[in-house]
Amino acid sequence: MSFIAPTRSKKLKKLCLIAHSIIGEWGWGYFFYIARKEWKEKGMSIFYPDEKPVPLFDRISFQDQYKKYLSFIEEKFVKDSPNSNLPQITFLVYYESEKIQNLLSLLKSFLDQSFDNWNAILISKNNDPVDFSLLPNDNRISLVLSTDIKVISDKINSLEYDFLGSLDSNVILPSYSLQAFVEFLKKNPNSDILYSDHDSIDENGKRFNPFFKPNWSLTTFLSFDYISSLCIVKKDIAQKVLKNKILNDFSFDFLLHCVNSTNEITHVPSPLYSKMDSDPLFSNEYKKNILTKYIQENNIDAKIENGLLPDTFRIHYNLKSQPKVSIFIPTKNNRELLQRCIDSIKKNTNYKNIEIIIINNPALPTEIYFDPKLEKYFDDIPHKVVNYEGNFNFSKMNNVAVKESAGDLLLFLNDDTKILPKSKDWLDEMVSILLQDDVGVVGPKLVFGDDTIQHAGMTFLKTGAGFHPFMKLDHDAKGYHNFANIMKECSAVTGACLLTKRDIFEQIGEFDEDFDVYYGDSDLCLKIREAGYKVVYTPFSVLLHDGSRTIRGRYFFNYFAVEAHQKFMEKWPKLKNGDPFYHPALHWDYSLPQNF
Repeated sequence: MSFIAPTRSKKLKKLCLIAHSIIGEWGWGYFFYIARKEWKEKGMSIFYPDEKPVPLFDRISFQDQYKKYLSFIEEKFVKDSPNSNLPQITFLVYYESEKIQNLLSLLKSFLDQSFDNWNAILISKNNDPVDFSLLPNDNRISLVLSTDIKVISDKINSLEYDFLGSLDSNVILPSYSLQAFVEFLKKNPNSDILYSDHDSIDENGKRFNPFFKPNWSLTTFLSFDYISSLCIVKKDIAQKVLKNKILNDFSFDFLLHCVNSTNEITHVPSPLYSKMDSDPLFSNEYKKNILTKYIQENNIDAKIENGLLPDTFRIHYNLKSQPKVSIFIPTKNNRELLQRCIDSIKKNTNYKNIEIIIINNPALPTEIYFDPKLEKYFDDIPHKVVNYEGNFNFSKMNNVAVKESAGDLLLFLNDDTKILPKSKDWLDEMVSILLQDDVGVVGPKLVFGDDTIQHAGMTFLKTGAGFHPFMKLDHDAKGYHNFANIMKECSAVTGACLLTKRDIFEQIGEFDEDFDVYYGDSDLCLKIREAGYKVVYTPFSVLLHDGSRTIRGRYFFNYFAVEAHQKFMEKWPKLKNGDPFYHPALHWDYSLPQNF
């Protein structure tokens, strides 16, 4: 059973529900087999309340592994001084005069760099310049005594540079940081904007809490600024922005305009700076105003709101029309669940232009359980019922039903989902995102009955194994550096609730019917991404997903799942290169592997 039972009474209820589910699906004989097995393994502890899971990235073992990882990458980077023909990088450093010690620590780390072809222009955030005599005596460090954008631009233009970097003053650079950027540029000469991973550092110099970042995604960046603390921009991009745009700052606002000028934004997959404190240099309200200006300049019909978590935002798209949505619900002998699902759609959905199509896979008389009331239920409801004879095939069943539908948008929905009263705008949110030209799929947040996360986007390992990160964390948890509860781009979302456009669905060839139960949703998302569209997860649409029917997977090694995985990897060998929205150094659910 999916939910966590934190008290004895809830644990007893959970055990009763498990027993009911096993008996109903497999019979008394199998129930007694499982009961004896569980009692032998756990004894009285089977009645103990469940403990909340601790995410792998929050465990002490993760920090131990990170220490080993840092040793590994330090050995990897070249420490010798680079040749003189390497690029010149000029950094703009915003600082706060009341945190002068942070600035001095940063400048010391600059002076310790193995790469020395840099300049640093110091800019006071609050127009309160630091006493220049406190700064290191190095002609590569200069102080701008004004926050005026033209004055700063003139100072930039007076220096020779190949790349312009933006840097917060609350960070420290390890000695190999700039050299690592330069080495990466040698191998990726087309990069116009570069950013890296980072971590935190305490007063004793211990590095912890690493943020292993995904590749670039504008969708994700508009929800959560994960790169502006340190990024490097090629000179021609920087000059184009300086010439044509009126800027508020040379950090977040500057970067927003730069990313609009190129698609060559690359991620250096190593932690190359450490934050000394977690306080953002610019407030959320300031960034929200900058984002509002950005969406206005780019004719994005949306408003910027605060996100679910601190330092995050919601891009709330305006929904000016309601194209018809066809909702497909495959089912097999699950009348009670199906009825609950359909009743919740009718009761808790503000979006009205919908049609519901039930895809019935009739139970055979030889099957263990047959619901005699199911046929009468189908006769009584006003929704179209498409009968599909044969073995349950999620992909084929949906393909057949799509041909019987009239909607411009297609929503594939499990029968064990339920629309929640607190999320009546669930479909408005999903449709408003999908109607953006570059979006091909949208998936919502799914929660278990105990209000913990069941789905917050899907991730693939290099083995091709897909998983749901953040499963069983509280519904409002940050997850890994906010990624559980921001709108973000990902490689796939679950077919338990997946919205797409009919024209895209037909363009990419529908569901691949070779994937009958497993991988059909993942394959569909990857085909849509390959066609040039985004797959987006939104936490602002929330549905309940029981997941109780997955209980058989707990006790059986499923040959068909293994066979489907093999087919999936044969079709998508590029997954061996990694998921672009998951760091290559990470293993299962944001953990670090034992060996690097």
